[in-house]
Amino acid sequence: MSEKTEVTEPAGPDSAGPLLNGFGRAFSAMRHRNFRLFWIGQAISSCGGWMQNTVFGWLTLQVTDSAFMLGVVSSISGLPLLLFSLPAGVLADHVSKRRLLLVMQSGLMVSAFVMAVLVTLGLVRFWNIALIAGLTGVLVSFDAPVRQSYVVDLASREDLSNAIALNSANFNTSRIIGPVLAALAIASFGMASVFYINSASFLAAIWALVLIKDTDRPRPSIRRPVRELFQEGLEHVWRERPVRTLLFQAAILSVFGFMGHTLMPVFARDVLNAGVKGLAHLMSSLGIGSLLGAFSGMLFSHHPNRERQVSLGGLVMAAGLFGLACSRYLWLSMGMLLLVGWGAVVQAVTINSLLQQMAPEHLHARVVSVYTMVFSGLMPFRTFLAGTIAQFWGAPAAVIFGASVCLVGSFHYLSLTCRKGRRRPAV
Repeated sequence: MSEKTEVTEPAGPDSAGPLLNGFGRAFSAMRHRNFRLFWIGQAISSCGGWMQNTVFGWLTLQVTDSAFMLGVVSSISGLPLLLFSLPAGVLADHVSKRRLLLVMQSGLMVSAFVMAVLVTLGLVRFWNIALIAGLTGVLVSFDAPVRQSYVVDLASREDLSNAIALNSANFNTSRIIGPVLAALAIASFGMASVFYINSASFLAAIWALVLIKDTDRPRPSIRRPVRELFQEGLEHVWRERPVRTLLFQAAILSVFGFMGHTLMPVFARDVLNAGVKGLAHLMSSLGIGSLLGAFSGMLFSHHPNRERQVSLGGLVMAAGLFGLACSRYLWLSMGMLLLVGWGAVVQAVTINSLLQQMAPEHLHARVVSVYTMVFSGLMPFRTFLAGTIAQFWGAPAAVIFGASVCLVGSFHYLSLTCRKGRRRPAV
């Protein structure tokens, strides 16, 4: 029996066989017990996270009354992802991912609780918002690449694409439910309740990690200089042209495609005059579109030629962003966000799964960490750019600029895939 078989056997198909027969390959990763536990824990935790995300930007806007400062806070939270994602990947390739996740999830639980206490006591100021955002960013910078690369230990490589799509469906279902629950919690118990609920939701994720049967492979100790381990991962990414091209598309999506996400509180308050309830509706619409995109990713997770889905998602997302920038009606903006959400998630799920399937096993976490650095670590540049453009020319102008770049990038990638046929594109 091979080492891989020995590792994946505890997490392999079990009583979920009927589920697989009933729902087909779109839910194939659910036959793995460990993945199911992980998925359920993350589902609860993600709902709490989206509740907090809904009010955090609004709270920042209330305290500062500035779109620019909203961008600054988002940049502070995203900068650690740029700085620490690669060290997290090196660490995850050599130590227990499950233990790392337990530490990071516990830290995130505490930071949410601290924010809840500050709001309860009326002590919220810009500096403590920025401090909590920075601390959360550091924890997420280690949590995100480890959590994403951990999926391959919970499900077989055959089901990896489906597991990534299911995780995306989980994340985006929470994006729909979270804002609605946040609005209800604020109306019933006040803004502090959202942070308390998010803190408590991490208990489910932590408990799921405790119940998971240990699937960590025997990992080599870090005997080589860490700098060499960084270099090994980066050289692989740069040497492999298909990987490099996909990461370039991820960078376009992260910096320019998500400008509308960053400026959502500004659209709700200043463009649409819809208030915090309107913000919840906008985020829920974005979540519905994203969930539909995740379902599309699940249905086509075993398709042999998925590269063109990246271009398709980019073109649909760009169309939705142009519509959002031109809309002055809440209902129309919600419709445009359905397209934005669908296109963004189709791109993200496809890029993520392709990169993980291309990665050699000994470099898996490091490749994922580079993706995390590109996809999430560039957020400070996006938020700073979006906030600056919105401050001087308005939020619609920022979104139009981002949509234009996405449109050009999608047509470029489409031309590459058309030239290469069924082969992965190279530049």
